[in-house]
Amino acid sequence: MKTFFRIAAAAALFAAMTACDAFHSLTKSRLKTAQGSPYELIVVCPQQEWTGELGDTLRSILTAPVPYLNQTEPLFDVLRVTERGFSGMVADHRNILKIVEDPSLAATNIAVQYDVTSEPQIVMTLMGPSDKSITAFLSANRGNIVLALENAERDRAIKYAEKFNE
Repeated sequence: MKTFFRIAAAAALFAAMTACDAFHSLTKSRLKTAQGSPYELIVVCPQQEWTGELGDTLRSILTAPVPYLNQTEPLFDVLRVTERGFSGMVADHRNILKIVEDPSLAATNIAVQYDVTSEPQIVMTLMGPSDKSITAFLSANRGNIVLALENAERDRAIKYAEKFNE
């Protein structure tokens, strides 16, 4: 009879430990899994900026052909949304570039954040006082912007491959 109670107590303890969410919280990520395909980029900017010189510069940088290929392929598949449409699954995308025009800013700058609403994710925010200053900044730093996005894609691929290293 003592053995029966010991086995029952051990089974109850095991069931309580596996049923409690506290034991699973160490392995669960607080973020959702990022949406989107590799080398797909969401650009968040107003229609006026997208159809103007700034949009032309963005498209020329982000959809430039991949070098050393024998056929023409763009660096990124670029999708544009407005700030109003930037919610839900769109905000959980893996690569996001936000364009913010604010006349109160003194200079154009870029901020890079990782894993904001999902994981793995890169969110680049390009802020400037005018379209012309943002366009000039893009032209001057085109290599660094593309490099940051490509490195994020490379790191994702490496992290995924490490799960299946055998």
